[in-house]
Amino acid sequence: MLMPRVGQEVSVTVKNSFELLRSWFRSQPKTTTYTGRVVKPFKWLSHDEFCMTTGEPKLPIRVINMKHVVELDGVKGEYKPNAPKVVTVKGSKGDEYTVTINNQRSSCTCVGYSFRKTCSHIKTVEEQLGKSL
Repeated sequence: MLMPRVGQEVSVTVKNSFELLRSWFRSQPKTTTYTGRVVKPFKWLSHDEFCMTTGEPKLPIRVINMKHVVELDGVKGEYKPNAPKVVTVKGSKGDEYTVTINNQRSSCTCVGYSFRKTCSHIKTVEEQLGKSL
């Protein structure tokens, strides 16, 4: 099972968080299914989490951790994360930076990334990887 991409419409079935406390919450179903569009993830999420719309007014965005996913768009299985791609890039002044591409997130060791959470190095690597895929 692969991590869904931003903009993709998905139907995802997840284990309920009460499953661990099932003896106390017997009336809770084992799983819940959500349908919506995958949106840009929050900066603080881990690499195995994604955000999606829910259509619920009280909770319009839901964070889904892939380790809790039972089924994604009709595909049952276990999430196995792809190994991150790590590339060394030379900057405009000759400095070397490490760019890491990991599912929906990318990071760079340059100063610009620490402020803006994006940089030209990431864009360059993503363009190069996009052409090679």
